[in-house]
Amino acid sequence: MDSLYLSHLVSQLLCGFIEAILTTMADLKQYLKWVAIILIWWVALPVVISALLSIVSAKELLLGLMFIMRRKKKPVVVRTPEDRFLGLEKIGYTFKSNYVELPIGGGKTMPRVHYIDEGPRDAKETIVCLHGEHSWSFLYRSMVPGLVKAGYRVIALDFIGFGKSDKFTYADMYNHELYKMTLRLLLDHLKVQNVTLVCHDCGGPVGLSVVKEMPEIFSRLVIMNTFLPIGLYKAGAVKWSQLIPLSTRSPVAWDMQTTRDFLAAKWKRPALIMFSDKDYFTRGHEKLFQKLLPHASNKTVIGAGHYLQEDKGEELAMHITSFIEGKL
Repeated sequence: MDSLYLSHLVSQLLCGFIEAILTTMADLKQYLKWVAIILIWWVALPVVISALLSIVSAKELLLGLMFIMRRKKKPVVVRTPEDRFLGLEKIGYTFKSNYVELPIGGGKTMPRVHYIDEGPRDAKETIVCLHGEHSWSFLYRSMVPGLVKAGYRVIALDFIGFGKSDKFTYADMYNHELYKMTLRLLLDHLKVQNVTLVCHDCGGPVGLSVVKEMPEIFSRLVIMNTFLPIGLYKAGAVKWSQLIPLSTRSPVAWDMQTTRDFLAAKWKRPALIMFSDKDYFTRGHEKLFQKLLPHASNKTVIGAGHYLQEDKGEELAMHITSFIEGKL
């Protein structure tokens, strides 16, 4: 009886031991399965991600090299071929072209600037005409003959990036200071005095800022369809890079504010505010200039849009002549 009981007990223990081993092996198998999954996530997945990043980095590196190679082939400054301007004399642009590379120090010069210079060099009054966005000296072709006939010297430049002047190929090289410096250096180069400034569109912020900086050479202002913005402005249609300030904290806004202050406090010489009645872009801005320059003469050009030089060029020349002669 004792031997039978002992045998049964040993048998039970052995079965229990075997069952425990099998259960442990099943648990171990499940454990190993989870270990494998974790290893895949912790080891294999980072390897895959690293490989993908390497592919992306290689692609970016290749694109970067291609960009650098293209940049090497792309000049910083380009020049519009002269044959693009053929035939303009048939529609009134009959003026001799003048070119200058204005020195900026250290043996360096600005890109080549084009300007027209008509009328007698010894004229008592020199009229400097400034274009704005989407334009160049061609805009003044209908005004120049009448002003020259009246005995004045007339200068109209193409700002860098426009008309026959050289163009930068990178947009970030254009800014408000570039345009101001171009005008200042050109006026110095031509050694002009007793200047009547005629400014239009974006030529207004540039030209009036320069008047503030070197007022001694200017005798009169003719302000046409332009603005002096100091904050958020309708800049959507304006491409003149970095010219229109969108914040009162920008350097351009500060320059516009000081220009306003200068006109209000210090400009006591003659001024003509001449806006057109069909310009929806600058409509209402004449009121600002009337407030800044209460002594100014005012003239509304009837039937002209934003580019009033195109619509009423000869009439504008007559108004400016009457203004200079004190008859307006």
